[in-house]
Amino acid sequence: MKIRTKGKIGHMSIKLDMSKAFDRVEWPFFFVVLNALGFPSSFVDLIRLCITSSSMSFLLNGPQFGTVSPQRSIRQGDPLSPYIFILCAEIFSNILQDLQAAGKFHGIQVSKHAPCVSHLFFADDTLFFGHATIDEAQHLKYAIQLFERASGQRVNLDKSGILFSPNMDDSTIRQIIQILGIPQVNSHGKYLGLPSIIGKNKSDVYASIQDRVWKRIQGWKEKTLSFSRRDILIKSVIQSLPTYAMFCFKIPDSILDKIQSMTSNYLWSGSANGQKIHWLSWKNNLRGKEQGGLGFRYLRAFNLALLAKQAWRLISHQSSLLSRIFWAKYYPSELFFKRMGCQAIVELAEYS
Repeated sequence: MKIRTKGKIGHMSIKLDMSKAFDRVEWPFFFVVLNALGFPSSFVDLIRLCITSSSMSFLLNGPQFGTVSPQRSIRQGDPLSPYIFILCAEIFSNILQDLQAAGKFHGIQVSKHAPCVSHLFFADDTLFFGHATIDEAQHLKYAIQLFERASGQRVNLDKSGILFSPNMDDSTIRQIIQILGIPQVNSHGKYLGLPSIIGKNKSDVYASIQDRVWKRIQGWKEKTLSFSRRDILIKSVIQSLPTYAMFCFKIPDSILDKIQSMTSNYLWSGSANGQKIHWLSWKNNLRGKEQGGLGFRYLRAFNLALLAKQAWRLISHQSSLLSRIFWAKYYPSELFFKRMGCQAIVELAEYS
């Protein structure tokens, strides 16, 4: 989006927010979807019982009072709910694919030989990519309204946002915003809990991970916990907080060092900025217990190991959308390991 500075046709990226997504799904719509996808009637009846048997009650001054049987929605927290919602979103995807096949809606490509991507869905998180033209905006609005009428879903326009490439003129931008009713934004912020745009200063982007660790430790410092209990909290909570981001990005060493420093201070003093003596160096704490250490996780090595796992996915699943996009963008004429180099492999071997 950012490098599209020239050309007559600009690009737009739209992030939709579904209002109370799980609470608005119409049951008849979902059962029609199951039948259309070819599920056996016995299976559809079982799912119907799972969905329609839900009920709600109220607490009035303490005791339970009354019962209400809902006429729509999917139970949040139920293991079936994400699968049910994804099946409903599949209809929305089919509508967009039909428009794309008819040439009424176009996706965008990150490079010449990369696959064209028009939309990305993850449960109720939705991203659209297309040409920033009046016609495509009208076709996209039609697709959204058609899906809303069929499923009962509603788009929260206030929490949605549209991002344009730099080569767009102000007149076209105003017309597209007026058609879709979605406000313009400079960034989509976070998508699936991770930043959607990363600039040159990566430390500022990942500082939120450090802040989460700081807040968690600050909430614990008032509690009088033994050394062994602090050890368990660090291993089960603190060292798990950055794991999700580590699956996708190489976190700057400065951020990991600060997390390590706060963790070490809390271990020995019960506070993130404690000044008590550290009776054992953190390097020795990283050793296994059978080697005289405490078995803490080395975050740098753990980060590289998770990225190596993603690299293996790119190699072993070359037909996936992620692999095809990375192949076209970063190593179109070379092997993956030749393009990436062996530095990360050497670092990982040294840490292990």
